[in-house]
Amino acid sequence: MSDLDFELDAEKYTPEELEQILKLKFPYSSDDIEEELKKLRKQIMTDKNLEETKQREIMSFLESVHHKLNKNNLIKPFQDFYNDINNTFLFENFSNCFACSSIPTKSPLPTLP
Repeated sequence: MSDLDFELDAEKYTPEELEQILKLKFPYSSDDIEEELKKLRKQIMTDKNLEETKQREIMSFLESVHHKLNKNNLIKPFQDFYNDINNTFLFENFSNCFACSSIPTKSPLPTLP
């Protein structure tokens, strides 16, 4: 672990990249995130070649990863649901129906007369 030099700003990673780093597969729980982070923390703390400053930086990074993935884990199902609904309406070309006009899309739908 001490030979690794990687970006320690969790915001520069996509949720998918962070999931890959932690070996998580969606869907996963907060407990799954915590379990994987616990393994990494243990490795970091037992690495005698890692300076204390670097250990603290990595621990801070892992805390940011934890927060970002938990947030993503709450939002992702809603984003997927919204995208599925939006795509279904767009692909089925129901743009003139009342139900569709109330769902926001990337481009405005025509209004009903």
